[in-house]
Amino acid sequence: MRHHPSRETSPKGSGRIRPAENAQYVRVANGSANEVLNLFIEARKKAYLNDAEFPRFETAARRAIGTIVNYLKYLDKCKDDDRWKTRSAQFKPKPKNPEP
Repeated sequence: MRHHPSRETSPKGSGRIRPAENAQYVRVANGSANEVLNLFIEARKKAYLNDAEFPRFETAARRAIGTIVNYLKYLDKCKDDDRWKTRSAQFKPKPKNPEP
């Protein structure tokens, strides 16, 4: 298999340092995980998954959703943390020609 640089990219939102910015991407991921669970349920109804296979898929999807929800709770707590408000000031660009 040939090497392709796009395969080394990080997940969307992972470079977002502030909790509020990261939470936007995590909410999208939560919606996607719920869609996956609904697709597994639909696949069982249409007999693409049998009753013996389904619990494994359902458990994996529900665990992912639970992890995402708990991470969102954590991010919501971080939004009010003063450390994130002051930290952004560290990353402001310094003026090139400061006036005397």
